[in-house]
Amino acid sequence: MAAVAGGDSPVYSAGMTRAWRGLLLVVGVFGVTCGTPKPAEQAAIQVTAVAPAESGGADAGAVADVQVGAPGKLPIRESTPGKVQCETVDCDLETEVCCVTPREEGGSVGRCVAKPAEGGDGSSPCCDPGSAAFCGNPHMTLDRRCDEAADCSGEERCCAWGAGEGDLEHEMCGARCASERCLAGATCLNGNRCAVEDGEVAGTCPLQIKPPKCGGATCGAGEMCCWEPPRGKPRCAASCEDGVDMVFACTSPEQCAPHDCNTYSGMKLPKYLCGGDGFMGGILCQSLKDCPAQLSSLGAGPGAPTVRACAHTANLPPGVRECDYQ
Repeated sequence: MAAVAGGDSPVYSAGMTRAWRGLLLVVGVFGVTCGTPKPAEQAAIQVTAVAPAESGGADAGAVADVQVGAPGKLPIRESTPGKVQCETVDCDLETEVCCVTPREEGGSVGRCVAKPAEGGDGSSPCCDPGSAAFCGNPHMTLDRRCDEAADCSGEERCCAWGAGEGDLEHEMCGARCASERCLAGATCLNGNRCAVEDGEVAGTCPLQIKPPKCGGATCGAGEMCCWEPPRGKPRCAASCEDGVDMVFACTSPEQCAPHDCNTYSGMKLPKYLCGGDGFMGGILCQSLKDCPAQLSSLGAGPGAPTVRACAHTANLPPGVRECDYQ
C-alpha cells in the first residue's frame, strides 16, 4: 500500500482538544491561553507525555498532551454527520482533525486538533514538524478526518489508508477506498451492515455486495472463482487450492460498487478483491469508465501509460474484462 505523506505542527503536538478549544499547553516557546470547557466535558482530564520523534522529525522536546473528556469510549451511535468520533471526544468535521495516539500502557488517546489551512503542504497535524510519514511512535498514529460516508460529499466514502512505510494511518474521504469506515450499528451505503469488533465505536463496510460470476455460474456466498487456464474451466470454491493461476473474489466492479475489483502488483498468486488502492497490478471493468486514467504500478503523471481499453484477454476467465494501459 502506498504511504500517505504526513507531517506535523508543534501546536498540534500539544494536543489542543475539542472540549477545551481555548486551552493550549506547550513547554518551551509557546504560551498558555485559557478557555471555558463545556460542563459535560469536565468529567476527566488526562495528561500524558509525548516523547520527541526518534526518526525523521525535529526534536521538539517534551510536550504535555492534554486530553479532556469522559473516561472510556463514546457511546455507540449509528451516525454522527458533521462530527468525527475520537475515542472519548467528538471532533468538529469542519474545523478539526481527530488524532488517535497509542499509549505505552495499552489503549489509545484521542484528541481534536485544528484542521490545517487550505493550500498547505498536506502534512498531518497529528505529528511533530519535520516528519513525512513518521510520528516517532512505535505503534500506529491515526489521522482521522471522517468516520462514515455521511461525512463526505457526493459519491465519496470515508476511506481508511494504511501507514505504508511510516507509522501514520489516515481516514479521509475519497472516491476509491482500500477499506471503508463506518459506525457501529450502521448500514453502509452499499447495503452491508458495518462490521465492528466488540466494544469498538467504528468498523469497516464489507465491500463485496455480490458473489463473483465464474464462467457460466454465479458462486455462492463466501465462494471464490478459481481459474486454471490450462484446464480451461473456472470453478467456484470456498478456497482455491495450490495449482490455480488466479483467484477471483470478484470478477466485475458491479460486485463491489462503488469500489474497484483489483489485484496488487507482485503477488505470487494474483487475487482480485473488492476495494484497494496503492500499488495495483490490475483493475477489472465492464466498460472504459470503470478504469482509472493511470495504473499506480505502471507509474503516474506525464509520460506514464494511460488507459486505452476495457478488454478480455486469454489469461482471464470467460466474460471477465480488465483495464488495458499503454
